[in-house]
Amino acid sequence: MSNQIPGALLESIFSKPRIVRYATNPRGAEAAVAYLHNLQLAESIMPCLHILEVALRNAVHLQLKTKYARADWWEAVATFTAKDVAEIASTKQKIGLKAHAATPDRIVSELSFGFWTTLFNKRHEVELWKELRLAFPRCPKQKRQRHEISKALNAARELRNRAAHHDALLWLKPDMRHSYQVCLEVIGWLEPQLKPWLATFDRFPQSWASWMGCPAAPAPAPAPAPAPAPAPAPAPAQPAAIAPAAQPS
Repeated sequence: MSNQIPGALLESIFSKPRIVRYATNPRGAEAAVAYLHNLQLAESIMPCLHILEVALRNAVHLQLKTKYARADWWEAVATFTAKDVAEIASTKQKIGLKAHAATPDRIVSELSFGFWTTLFNKRHEVELWKELRLAFPRCPKQKRQRHEISKALNAARELRNRAAHHDALLWLKPDMRHSYQVCLEVIGWLEPQLKPWLATFDRFPQSWASWMGCPAAPAPAPAPAPAPAPAPAPAPAQPAAIAPAAQPS
């Protein structure tokens, strides 16, 4: 990958502290090169996250709409906290500010990914899990456990938040490829046909391979050896002493 912009210019635009930290990347690449790889990884992971988020919320909406026999099922969930209620109210308000009616479909599309993942928290297990598990018809029985699905969704949410907030992705542990595989697995649980469709335009594997093949920055050249000190100048020669002339006897 060629470096199209000098690192010093990136530092002046995006701030030196932000760019310099990329010099400590695990591949040992130059800071500007690592920053570019980070941008490309963030860009290439978005289709996978998009498919997961939209498919998840629609599948959950379908199951809970059926359970409560109403499209605005969130008005009937007894285990919502004050924070959940506040997020729903804020979502309705934002829709209203756009001069739209707060229909169930619009509310579903505007609620955050975090809202959907928290539905799989333990506090909702008794009230919601029986229906929520039906949103994953292709999930193997041994994995169709609330805590397993919650763990996978939280990993996807963490990855999404980091990518969306322009955070560093090169240091993730487990690494970004692992989180990507988790997302693919969840997509397959929701609808297996989505995975081969995603593969037709998914650039994440290539971006990850490019990062893994990124050469380390060249080692700095050793400092030149100091020049030897000049030899001291020789002392000026002293004139030979002249013997006095002999006196006549």
